Amino acid sequence: MPTSSDHRKIRVLAFAEGATLAHTARILALSAALPEQEFSLTIACSPRFQWALKDSAWPSVSLDCQAPEVFARRLANGLPIYTHRVLERYVAQDAQLIDEYAPDIIVGDFRISLGVSARKRGIHYLNLTNAYWSPNFSAPPPLPSLPLLSLLPIKLGEKLFRSTYPLATKLHAIPMEKLRRKHGMPSLNHDLGRVYCDADTVAFCDLPELYDKRVLPPNHHFLGPVLWSPPVPLPAWWSEVDTRQPLIYVTLGSSGDKRLLHKVVTGLATLGYPLAVARAGAKLDTTGLAANILVADYLPGDMMCQRAVLVVCNGGAPTTQQALAAGKPVLCIPHNLDQYMNTRRIEHARVGLSLRSDRVSHESIERVARKLIDKTIFTQQAFALGQSQVPSASQVFTSLLRKIAQSA
Repeated sequence: MPTSSDHRKIRVLAFAEGATLAHTARILALSAALPEQEFSLTIACSPRFQWALKDSAWPSVSLDCQAPEVFARRLANGLPIYTHRVLERYVAQDAQLIDEYAPDIIVGDFRISLGVSARKRGIHYLNLTNAYWSPNFSAPPPLPSLPLLSLLPIKLGEKLFRSTYPLATKLHAIPMEKLRRKHGMPSLNHDLGRVYCDADTVAFCDLPELYDKRVLPPNHHFLGPVLWSPPVPLPAWWSEVDTRQPLIYVTLGSSGDKRLLHKVVTGLATLGYPLAVARAGAKLDTTGLAANILVADYLPGDMMCQRAVLVVCNGGAPTTQQALAAGKPVLCIPHNLDQYMNTRRIEHARVGLSLRSDRVSHESIERVARKLIDKTIFTQQAFALGQSQVPSASQVFTSLLRKIAQSA
């Protein structure tokens, strides 16, 4: 709760949705540079990810969040990721926390209920999201890995998906539309992009070079890549790694297809590089595989990317940005729609290549990884993008909060 000394500061209440670790991680990374003499910040996040805040200077509070397993299951089956009942529950807890902490500014990362709860309290709402969801950057959607379409030829699957996508997104927006209607707020025209980008101020956690910034409305801003590594100790094997030899860093993250990890590692093992593998909750049996496969539950991704010759991930924004900040090309193996959307931007910029998670094989992993390592254009392009990120996302975020506070 705010204290008397906080009244001289800009009070910020940040909501990190619990669908994946990335939403907590982004808020942690962005808030790390906030001056304590100027800001008072409280982070509300899922109890499951409280461990990530252990080194944060800012206090935290528990936030009721749908379980990541439920989120992943609904996403994989093409269902709306939240029901109306869940969103109503969210709004009630949002309001309780807002009343308790009395913030000047509310920050949300994928907490879409704030589109209602922050407005009901009349407090400025800053929404952290990704630019590929913005209606301003609309493009034909890539075909995600959906069970119903995985057996079809790609061209036919793409045709069917694109023909049904407008209706599917409208269906996904129904719970939020129902919530807004109940609370007397105008419709967002069943536009899922508008649902995800609804706020007083929208901040994209993306490389601005991958998008045409000329189409942005004045309340939409690019922060740049948001870089964060988990506060975990280096594994015992790290001290035995030859620092002169580059490695391949592998992580499918908390939202990748965990069933693929063994196939990915097997395909990469033939390249002759040590593999630093972050399981992130996945099982990995290394019996019979090469001795240079080094495994941990989590690894400090920034350090791994600096040492890597190649980064292999699910194509999501957090790890691809970490790789590009280190000037390293990326092999993306996306599963969810948002990962495919981000991957498309990576490929267009010639800083990485992708393989579909529902069609990937040992042979294709080896072939594409070798191409990314051998062809210098990918490394050159990745290095150029990594060198362009000045100022940092946390500095832009701090400036944006100051601007919002001054205009209040």
